[in-house]
Amino acid sequence: MNVRRTMLVPLLVIFSMLVVACGGGTASPDAAASPEGNAASPASGDAINMQIAWWGSQDRHDRTIEVLNMFMEEHPNVNLTWEFAPFNDYWTRLTTQAAGGNVPCLIQQDYAYLGEWVDRGQLMPLDQFVEDGTIDTSNIDEAYLAGGRLNGQLYAISLGTNSLSLVYDPAMFEQAGLEYPGPDWTWDEFEQVMSQLHEQLDTYGMSVGLTDLSAFSLWLKQHGQTLYNEEGTALGYEDDQLFVDYFMMLKDWMDQGLIPTREFEVSQGSVGIEDNIIVRQEAPMAYMWSNQIVAVTSAAGRPLEAGLLPKPNVANAELGQYLKPSMFWSITANCPEDQAQVAAEIINFFTNDLE
Repeated sequence: MNVRRTMLVPLLVIFSMLVVACGGGTASPDAAASPEGNAASPASGDAINMQIAWWGSQDRHDRTIEVLNMFMEEHPNVNLTWEFAPFNDYWTRLTTQAAGGNVPCLIQQDYAYLGEWVDRGQLMPLDQFVEDGTIDTSNIDEAYLAGGRLNGQLYAISLGTNSLSLVYDPAMFEQAGLEYPGPDWTWDEFEQVMSQLHEQLDTYGMSVGLTDLSAFSLWLKQHGQTLYNEEGTALGYEDDQLFVDYFMMLKDWMDQGLIPTREFEVSQGSVGIEDNIIVRQEAPMAYMWSNQIVAVTSAAGRPLEAGLLPKPNVANAELGQYLKPSMFWSITANCPEDQAQVAAEIINFFTNDLE
């Protein structure tokens, strides 16, 4: 496992990146420059059939398919087929395909899985495509490329920047006679707000997600600790009371009906973001990554907003917020040469083509 330090960032930076993370923003005109002299380009010639896989919501599927259709219009000899699934189902399917030797050539990768796939030799280094100009990284800051590097090689290109967030429904807060708190609220205040929402609206105060490892990792960062050590060989904290306090707090909230039970949360593991209970107005808040706000707002069909998670009610508590790659494109190790070339051009297309 490869574990990297993440840095704290100001609130302004986090949410200025939301537009990019959601895929709905614009890029500098300089980023539109395409590499020249790519003699290996498969834009014409023999027919090439290639499979692609990704996870996500229906909104992401629609956007991704639209871009892939644009690519095929420019490369009429290329025929792309694809498959997609909710996050948990995606990894189960992909792991099975990899074991059977029939994994798609171009796949979406995640920060939490990248090291595992590289260690198993299942991903192709992308450096060759950067060096020959197929993938143009000249307009990408090294800080954003670094997330896809392991052992000195580039295995993945990030599609955006992400941060943990609380998505909330302003109308439900207004109905309950409450305002959404500012960025300095504490976990104690968070519980009070959930209790008021639960009482006034007869709903959960919060949707599923707080038992997720990323949420616990944020809790540790807020207490000056990390989930794993720098070497990735052991836990990064020694005081088990941090673990006990966090999950006993969640259990207490479950017992009060403020958040769904763990059993309900597990049952939701294979559904898409369109089925999050905030969409059905069964909770006015939902824990999710910042780039998911576009999809969940689209599914809800009403305005939703993004805010920050609370801080511990202790002196000098850190916000714990950090930026991470939202998702990557990677090429699998056994992809045939002609298909790998197409896959690299698709990565470049997503990265550099403004349209």
